[in-house]
Amino acid sequence: MQDKYGLRPRKVPKTKHKWLKRSLITIGILLLTVTVIFGSGAVYLLHINSKYTETVKLDLAKSPITQNIKIVDKNNQILSESTNRAYYVPSTIKGDNKNIPDLYLKALLATEDHNFYNRKTKGYDIKGMASAFVSAVKSKLGHG
Repeated sequence: MQDKYGLRPRKVPKTKHKWLKRSLITIGILLLTVTVIFGSGAVYLLHINSKYTETVKLDLAKSPITQNIKIVDKNNQILSESTNRAYYVPSTIKGDNKNIPDLYLKALLATEDHNFYNRKTKGYDIKGMASAFVSAVKSKLGHG
């Protein structure tokens, strides 16, 4: 069999193919052996250390996890108060914000959302809400 120039393709000796095949098989077996050895060691160490561990059972019905949140103004008057019991209840401030220091509002916006005043959607972040929706869907599907 000849190519278009009248030359025969050069055949690679079978010994080179055998050498490559044997070396790849040897490397694969070595990697498999190392993986089995390290995996067995990890299981052994976990088994040895398991006698030092204990299971802590929380009975939330008898002792709920609580967190009290108070937001106060500069005169120490309570603007908002919230008690959380093993779930998140956001604290909100009702009414106008004339008692809240300007520095606090600037610090809050700087840490929470630096584009708050620049949006055309009156503070709502459409991209952020879409990202949260996608994350929620992924976590429900088990990909997240």
